This record gives sequence, C-alpha cells and structure tokens, in this order.
Amino acid sequence: MTLSATEVRVLSRLLERALAQPAASREAWLQALPEPQQMLVPRLRERLAQLALPALGSAADASPPLAAAKPPPRADERVGPYRLLQALGAPLAHPPGPPPVAGDTPQMWKAERADGSSRHALALWLLPAAAVAERQVVMLPAHPQTLRLQDVGSDEQGRSYRVMPFVEGVGLLDHVRHRGLRLPQRLKLLQQVAQRVAQAHADDVALGALGLAQWRVDDEGRLLLLDWGLGRMLRADTVAANVQALGLVLQALLCGAAPGPDLATVLQRAQRAGTPKGYGSVAALLDDLAQVLAFRPVPGAPGGTWHQTRLALRRERVPLAMASLLVLALVAAALFAWQHFQRGQGQAQRADEVQAFLQQALHEDASASVPVATDLAVMAPRLQRALEQARAGFAGEPVLRGQVITALGVRFRELGQPEQAQAVLREALALLMGTAAAGDPALHAAQAQLAWQLVQPGAPAAAAGEAAALARSALLGCTQTGPVCEAVQALARRVEPGAP
Repeated sequence: MTLSATEVRVLSRLLERALAQPAASREAWLQALPEPQQMLVPRLRERLAQLALPALGSAADASPPLAAAKPPPRADERVGPYRLLQALGAPLAHPPGPPPVAGDTPQMWKAERADGSSRHALALWLLPAAAVAERQVVMLPAHPQTLRLQDVGSDEQGRSYRVMPFVEGVGLLDHVRHRGLRLPQRLKLLQQVAQRVAQAHADDVALGALGLAQWRVDDEGRLLLLDWGLGRMLRADTVAANVQALGLVLQALLCGAAPGPDLATVLQRAQRAGTPKGYGSVAALLDDLAQVLAFRPVPGAPGGTWHQTRLALRRERVPLAMASLLVLALVAAALFAWQHFQRGQGQAQRADEVQAFLQQALHEDASASVPVATDLAVMAPRLQRALEQARAGFAGEPVLRGQVITALGVRFRELGQPEQAQAVLREALALLMGTAAAGDPALHAAQAQLAWQLVQPGAPAAAAGEAAALARSALLGCTQTGPVCEAVQALARRVEPGAP
C-alpha cells in the first residue's frame, strides 16, 4: 500500500511516539490508538520490527556481533523501496581513538522512491553496523532546526536505513564560500551548531556521527540538522565525542587559516574533551567561543601584552582616530559602493528581517526544553495569524512585506496546505509586481515559488503553462550574482528544465 504525503507525516509522528514507549506496553499503546489511525498500525508494527529497538533506557545486554563488511553503495542502487541518486557526503574524520571498522561510517544519500510514487526527493542515511547494534538508541525531541524522521527499515542485504525529507540547500562550507563569510561570521555559525548540540544534551541525548554532512543551510538561511532521528543516551563518552566533533567542525570552518592563540586553545581543548585538559561539556566550549567573538582573551590561552592590547583595540573601537585620517579617501569609494550595498547587503538585511519575523511569529513559545509543535492543528492557525500580522505590518516597506508573505506561502506548502499556499504566493507576487524594482530578487523568488507550487501533485493541468511562464520570467530577471539568484534560478529550472 502506497501512503499519501499526509499519511507519511502521521506515520512519522506515530513512529516516534511508539519508540518512546516502554517495549512491554508498546502493543497496548498501539491498540489504544484512535480509529482513524488504526489503518496505520500494521505499517507501524512493520517499521518497529525492522528497527527492532528495545525499551529506552533498558539494561544493555552483550552486543551482538557486527555484520560482515558490505560493498559501498553506488548511485542508482536500490535500498529497500528507495533508489540512491547522489551521495551527500560523510561526517568528518573519526575523532581521536581507534579507527572505525569497515561498515562503521554512515553514508548519506539523496534518494527517491524507486516505484515512482512520489516526485519528492528524500535524504537516506545508511546506518553503520555499530549503530544497529547499539542498545541505547533514542529519538531526538522535535525541534524547528531538526528534520523529522519519515521512514526506517532494512533491505534485502540487511542494511539498515533512515529516511528524512531532502533539504534544498547547501552544506556549511558551501554556505561559507557562497556568502564570503569572514571569520567572526563563521564562528557564529559554529556557535549555532554548538547551541543545537547543547539543547540535545539538555534532553539527555547525544548526537550520533556528528559532522559537517549533518548540517545544511536552506534557501532561507535556516540552519538544519539532518539527524535522521538517531541519537544516543548521554554519557561521559558520548559528550566527549560530540565536543571532539565540534572541534573538527571548527577546524573545517577555519578554511585552512591559522588560528590565533585563543582559537588554537579552543581547538586543543575540544580535541582533548573528556580529559582534565579538555572541555567537559558543550557549554564550556560555548563560553570560550563567546570570549573569542567578544574579542576577549580565552582564560588560560597564551598571548602576551601586545595580543591583549590588540583585542582591547578591536573591542573598544579605539582606532577611530586612525580611521578618521582615512575618511576623505574612503568617501569616493563609499559613494561608488552605495548602490552595490543597497542591492547586496540591503537584500541580505531584508532576508534577516524576514527570518526574524518568522521566528517570532511562528516559534514565539519555543524554548530549549519545550519542543515546538509541528502538528497541522497547531501550525495552521499560527501561520494564519502570522499572515494577518504581515499584511498589517511593515508600513512603508512593501517589498519586505512581500518577501514575508512569500515565505509564509512556502510554509503553508510545507504544512501540506496546497490551496492556501497558492493563494498566499499569488498575493505576494501581486504585491511585489507593483512595488519591487525590476531585477529585485524578491520579485523573482516569488515567481519561482509560485511556479513550483503550480506543478505540485494535484495542481490542475491547465496551470502548467502559467508555471512555465513564471519560471522563464524568474530565470531572465534574476541575473545578479549571489546565493539568492542562484537559488531562484535552480528552483525555476526544476519547473522549466529546457529554459535558456
């Protein structure tokens, strides 16, 4: 039986709840589900049998022997009901210690349904043998920065897998390169990663195989954890492994640049996590990282008087006297760069304001310990209230209002509300066509998003022509360099692959 998109989402939520039940009472919990959900109980039992997880927190028996090493997966190969399309990468190098045995490296793939029942791309994680044998595997709590588990199982070769939605975005390093992020911005990116790990630790969960490949930045600048639902109970060794992995992420984000004495100390302490000379928690790493971002010396880091003086100068902005001598020379350059700033940085600032509005309007009751609800009954009214706020707000900034309404239309689509999504995206496009300047990426992003909505399953066939025209207009109009127009053109080409 092929499940609809709504049934897949319901099955995903029920699977997470079932895995949280003690094994002894799991069958009674299944039988007590309401009548509309009983049709999914056979599929739930099948998935639970494939996953074969014991009760959470139960005593660990002797681990079963690991499966024999299997050949590496290849593109176009089938794994259960899925076909592998493209490798998404592997986590960073294994932390210090014994190297992993064959089959212990997670493989992350872009995949699709092999039977063609769905056009949506998926992300599939082939689990290492050690993770399958792990007796204390737990699910991460729901969080807006963590994607939800859609499916679990094993194929004919005995390979276990987990399936999540595929994120149209870029990895951390690609995001750094495309945006040209400077060191402080890269460190703030690491800070976000570490904060998400710390939130998981607060829920007594350690992330498995933490590395660069498990983080992506989507087209709206959101940092997402591609966790595939796998975590481990928090212990001293799993805390140390997560901190060591964060040190490897930091090393990669440096892009080969030599760290100063403070960052070098942070790296060394992360590598020695779990020892008296290393970090004992992610919170301790975050404290030192905050010192670096505030241009303050990290306690215990080497560095003489001159190093501390330079930090003080940057912290207090004392070099204003020297900068004043350069003002006359910079005036001409500043005037010349103003238009470029308005187009580039101005657009980036609008994107930041859109993101801030969405976080406040949609997740205003979220906290590190209380997961944000993602059920339709909760999110649909919240999105409608956000839409009304956007229509009434942003006085004098119609383009910004149009961008916010476009983003809300995308959210309605992600929630499985195609009619509402189409209506909201049309409203955004109409507003932007009357207010945005020619070539403004916000206008062409709205065109591309509406075009993509018009080719979703269930859309009327008559809408195909309108979708193609919108996609061509977005491709021809969004010609600026940068990640925004790159994302617009990529989405438009998915609607109209043959367009020039």
